[in-house]
Amino acid sequence: MGRYLTGGAALTWLAIGILAGGCSDAVEKLKSPDRKVVIEAIREIASWDSASAAATLTDFGKTQADSVLAIEAVRGIGRIHRDEAAKALADFAAQGKHPAVRREAVTQMTYRKDEAFRKLFEQLARTDPDPQVRATAISAILHFRNLKDVPLFLELADQEQDDMVQARAVGAVEKLIQVRTAYNPTAPAQDRQRIIDRLRRGDPQTGRGSAVDMAAVIQEERNKASKGK
Repeated sequence: MGRYLTGGAALTWLAIGILAGGCSDAVEKLKSPDRKVVIEAIREIASWDSASAAATLTDFGKTQADSVLAIEAVRGIGRIHRDEAAKALADFAAQGKHPAVRREAVTQMTYRKDEAFRKLFEQLARTDPDPQVRATAISAILHFRNLKDVPLFLELADQEQDDMVQARAVGAVEKLIQVRTAYNPTAPAQDRQRIIDRLRRGDPQTGRGSAVDMAAVIQEERNKASKGK
């Protein structure tokens, strides 16, 4: 009698067997020469939402020469709600060989809204060699909507040599302090710098204070509003 399983127990073991076989098949498909098959396998593995899935996709992404598949692996890791996945995303953002892989890692990290990523975002915004990655990191920091980041964005705008990234930093300041400046990313460098200087020091012509002062006023108003609730 002990040799047989009946009812629910039998169905449970059957389901486990089928799942194990499916997992094995998905991992095997990662070796396929057909990109579509590999992408389907990545998505299936991500759906496991487990530490083993995160490890499998991390190993695959790190050894993948095809940047499209590496990006898909990072995207799959982003769907996994495990600490191992968060760590893997941070590793890809900091050390990914291809800029597009680093950019995708930052994007996936942004969705998690985890303050633990802030320092890495700042590091990437300052030092990543690819302008698209720096711009994505600035957007990731802005996602926290923290008025204390205004000085950081001003600093990034001031030191940035890439027009697009500088525009992203200025735009972040504008959104935080709720103003619209005359900044134009296609304008001559000296005109763009003039706008940044006005944000830093204030604008006597309009009577507008510095961006940092405006941020402090907004924060104070928010604090009063929250106390009044």
